[in-house]
Amino acid sequence: MSAGASLWSASTDAENMGEELSTITTWAAAIADALEARQIPAQPLFAQAGLDFSRLRDIDARYPVSGMTVLWRLAAQTSACPHFGLEVASQMQPGALHALGSALLASASLADSFRRLDRYSRLVSNAGRWIVEAQGQQILARLEVVEQGVQVADEAVDAFLAAAVRIGRLMTLDRYRPLRVDLVRCAPESAQAYTEHFGAPVQFAASCNGLLIDRESWDAPLRGANPAVALATEQIAGDYLARLDRERVAHRARRELQQRLPAGEPSLADLAAALALSERSLQRRLRDEGLSYKRLLDDTRRELASAYLEQSRHSLTEIAFLLGFSDQSNFNRAFRRWTGQSPRAFRAQRLLGEPPAAG
Repeated sequence: MSAGASLWSASTDAENMGEELSTITTWAAAIADALEARQIPAQPLFAQAGLDFSRLRDIDARYPVSGMTVLWRLAAQTSACPHFGLEVASQMQPGALHALGSALLASASLADSFRRLDRYSRLVSNAGRWIVEAQGQQILARLEVVEQGVQVADEAVDAFLAAAVRIGRLMTLDRYRPLRVDLVRCAPESAQAYTEHFGAPVQFAASCNGLLIDRESWDAPLRGANPAVALATEQIAGDYLARLDRERVAHRARRELQQRLPAGEPSLADLAAALALSERSLQRRLRDEGLSYKRLLDDTRRELASAYLEQSRHSLTEIAFLLGFSDQSNFNRAFRRWTGQSPRAFRAQRLLGEPPAAG
């Protein structure tokens, strides 16, 4: 890739490091639709990839990128289609991108739409980011994987670039064509299908995955621009990401606590380091969710204690240590504070059906 002046790139805030990579389920729905169009049952492939097929049409649900990568490869192999990613992109509609699709269509220009894609693309998938560079009178918009070592299927990259071009054509009333499409993957058997689909030359075995766009098309005003719609849908997208961030931090923190408590109560510094956050960042993000480290620890212990006590597998002493307490007496005091009962009375009530007692 020739050197160019960077215009902007997606945020690489260290606070986002370590988050679980996930994709909105509508991408999986498009894969299922492309398979069904070929009369291939999709549900067995979802099961092999470890993805819950029942969540497929829930637009707020997400699948892990690891499972999606397996699904992409299974679908491409089963369909025996060397350009399966392009077929999937043809199934995608702007509405399948949650609020981001409408925001893109209401953009003032292609440049404006890519800025929105930069800002809100995590809504669709947090596995990749856009980096845009000026190269003279041309613009290179390249797609990069956010974490080194993460495996993303070639078909997923094909589909993402093809969907970006598809939405660009909708915005420009089919006038938009990239000057060139760059793909890191090796040329498939159906290389001509790529050229026909993109309406532009495709360079395989390239140094990056990206779209080369002429400056005039990049800056040209679009007839469908609607600032009010763009602003409203941006608000919806922003609310979704804020909710996703809060849920992600709380979920990850609780999961980390569950794993660490048997070795003793972890400190705030230990938990923050495990989540790839600074102590200050973790405290702030928990506070934004109405939580503190102390409350998160307390809530996690209470939930685990109830679950352990409803089974007969562990003794009360074992449960105390599984929850990170130094001895059973500390566990007893904490449990009385949570429930007004002793652990022994709670277990008897749940397992033996005895009436509630304070003892």
